[in-house]
Amino acid sequence: MTTALVALLTALFITNVNASPFDFEDESYINDIPFDTKEVYNEIMNERNLAQFDFEDEAYIDDTPFDTQCVTAQCFYQKAIRIDFNFTEESYIDDIPFDTQQNVVQATHKAAIEQVYNFSDEAYIDDIPVELFTTTKRIESMELVLNKKCE
Repeated sequence: MTTALVALLTALFITNVNASPFDFEDESYINDIPFDTKEVYNEIMNERNLAQFDFEDEAYIDDTPFDTQCVTAQCFYQKAIRIDFNFTEESYIDDIPFDTQQNVVQATHKAAIEQVYNFSDEAYIDDIPVELFTTTKRIESMELVLNKKCE
């Protein structure tokens, strides 16, 4: 019961604050801090003497075994192409257990077969010569005659 009452009052308070009919005007600046905070900070820093360090010059120590300006991929590339690499000729090793040329031919053939070709319909062309048609009919007739006689 108490929790519900507190929740209800909280909800009403939030609603009343957000829907307040009061419109407050901006107040004029009031100089209520009797000291300058910037000067107080500067005084503390001066008392601590944090800004006054006196370092002695050190002798140069060559402890970096590489040129720090040249630690880039481009620099390594330039150095590598200046070197003449001489490798001895290796003997042939048949370490690939398949024919790479045959695999390429098979893959190319498979890709060509799987490709979908869309051809438009062509007009009918009578490109079979009459002699071929007549010859085909004669052969069919002879086969029929021969088959009848053989039976």
